[in-house]
Amino acid sequence: MSLLTITQDVCREVGVSVPSSVINNSDTTVQQVLALINTSGRTHMKNFVLEALTKEATFTTVATEEQDDITDIASDFDRIIGRTMYDRSNTWRVFGPVSAAEWQRRKSTQISSIRNVFRIRGGKILFNPAPAAGLDVYFEYISNQWVENAAGDTPRAKFERDDDVSLIDEELLKKDAKWRFLAAKGFSYAEAFREYQIDLANLVGTDGGKDTIDMSVPAGPENIMPAVPDGGWDVS
Repeated sequence: MSLLTITQDVCREVGVSVPSSVINNSDTTVQQVLALINTSGRTHMKNFVLEALTKEATFTTVATEEQDDITDIASDFDRIIGRTMYDRSNTWRVFGPVSAAEWQRRKSTQISSIRNVFRIRGGKILFNPAPAAGLDVYFEYISNQWVENAAGDTPRAKFERDDDVSLIDEELLKKDAKWRFLAAKGFSYAEAFREYQIDLANLVGTDGGKDTIDMSVPAGPENIMPAVPDGGWDVS
């Protein structure tokens, strides 16, 4: 489903003229629907951790507090996913991002931690204490590019062509834009909003697959995933 088909479906459902094009269309209604669809996409990108927008990034440390600019590491960076930064060279977690208060507390103390914490400030990744140079650090983040061209090789931060496609569920965008349009025009939108909320809850609840929490099974060593092969390893 492309921008054009999403827009056409929204227009059909709200009872306005169905356009044959969207980008550069001079019709103010079409322009409004386009703006609402883009608003919907940005809102879902900002508010939810969606697997389609989740990416992995890596950088190599330098022996100073200030590391690379975050946009040099990931040009489409929107925000980091908490508890995902790991120093793979030392096989340990880099704790953070810490709060401003915690960062300043650490900077003012005379006791230096042996484990690194990090903070993102002014677009840069900061480490405390300063790490050794040459460490391979990895983390996951949310991309701000939730649209791609029809060929799938050019990501974008908004719809720019009629045949662009969304990485966020198109039906969700359509239902979100529909209730937003009705609300903007002063029409009743309660039912449209309810339908959107149901779809949103279903998406968030199943996106990327979810682990099963079995409350009937007691915690214990037998329920912990093994960290070594099941058998046949050589210990000599």
